[in-house]
Amino acid sequence: MRGSGSEHWFPIIDRNPQEVHANIFKAGDSDYIKATQRIYRSKALRHTSGSRW
Repeated sequence: MRGSGSEHWFPIIDRNPQEVHANIFKAGDSDYIKATQRIYRSKALRHTSGSRW
């Protein structure tokens, strides 16, 4: 059985600091800026590649 790339869950949520750091794992909470991501769907803008997204 073969799976497609759309079945992978990474990165659904990925925190990236908005500041340059030598080591991203040492970034503190103040290095992150809150952002809201929105996905708008419309049948009129649907892809023809067969993807359901």
